[in-house]
Amino acid sequence: MKKIIFTIFIVFAVSCSESFDPYGELKDGYVLNCIIRGDTTFQTATLSRTYLVTNNDPYSSTIDPALRNAVIRIWNGDSLVIMKDTVVDRQSPSKYKYPYRLYYTNKFVLNKGKSLTIEARLENGQKLKSYTTPPPPVQFSQVDKNIPYKNNESVYFAWNAGIINQTYVTRLSIYYSKKVNGADKFMNKEIPLRYEKYENNLVPIYPTATNNNSLSVGMDAVTETMKLISEGDTDKSNYEIMAAFLEVIALDKNLSAYFNSTARSLDNFSVKLDETDFTNIENGFGVFGIYLRNTYLVPFTPAYIRSFGYKPGLGFADYPFD
Repeated sequence: MKKIIFTIFIVFAVSCSESFDPYGELKDGYVLNCIIRGDTTFQTATLSRTYLVTNNDPYSSTIDPALRNAVIRIWNGDSLVIMKDTVVDRQSPSKYKYPYRLYYTNKFVLNKGKSLTIEARLENGQKLKSYTTPPPPVQFSQVDKNIPYKNNESVYFAWNAGIINQTYVTRLSIYYSKKVNGADKFMNKEIPLRYEKYENNLVPIYPTATNNNSLSVGMDAVTETMKLISEGDTDKSNYEIMAAFLEVIALDKNLSAYFNSTARSLDNFSVKLDETDFTNIENGFGVFGIYLRNTYLVPFTPAYIRSFGYKPGLGFADYPFD
């Protein structure tokens, strides 16, 4: 028994004499991120290496992890674009002590029926690669003709269902103008799903990314947002209401998988101790994906607009309201 205890003591003593490193040895890793927007020819990508800091603050690093002189190509079917590298100054103040480096192209033309491939070749010969397919375009199948509509208690929008577990990002806003020093200043204000009362204040609850191919917003939320447009301003005639502006963004399978594996991992009854590592990049880390965007304008009835003291916009003067 004495020999066993002595052996354990020797092992413990030797272990304690060595410095303990909670991170272990850092292995070279490369990160490629590129999110393709389907409504523009201008696309960007970032390329960097993994790094460690001597404390728990990643912003304390003074070494720029961005990778230079790489060649990034994007294929969309048979078409090919090569991205250029550039440097962009960070907005002050910034926790980072070096400029923002990225790769870009302004010649990308999306072919929605063709798959996409991205390839990054580094100076050391390492190659990162990923693939994706554009999601089905958003096509609205049911939209309320105007707001409010037939005394309904909510505003309803629906669009075609895409791939299984496809994720959508939605936003409904009020598009309006305000007289400022005699000139019209155009603005927009997002409408939440609802308002919840907290300590005598109304807290807006906005929609989150969802797999549902529909959006329903209560008229109470619309009315409250209309009031907030001119909060503190007694001259309501300075405001002209144009329409409600709906945006629906459809994420591809890669971005949908990223959302479902990260944002969905938390609920009111779970505790998350570490971040989910998600990547769809071969030989590296990061995300490559694409999203498509569609919009829809829905007019407010003139009577509803005037009930707040606002002016109806002239764009729907001849609209057949219900």
